[in-house]
Amino acid sequence: MKKFLQTIFVLFLILVLLYVTYSKYIRKDRLTTVFGYGFLVVLTGSMEPEIDTGSLVIIKKMENYNVRRYYYL
Repeated sequence: MKKFLQTIFVLFLILVLLYVTYSKYIRKDRLTTVFGYGFLVVLTGSMEPEIDTGSLVIIKKMENYNVRRYYYL
């Protein structure tokens, strides 16, 4: 059973990687998302002091954006 679950997990990861590659290089999407979430790196200091330059941020595509203040580590 453990071997089966490992195989399923590896196949899932391969499918996600194939989707990301397809989305990025064939469809030429500016932002590749997986299950609606994308990852970006803050390149400039425009978001400081809340988010530091070089930080990894996780975003979610939504229909309406309501700005709320979140606290993070």
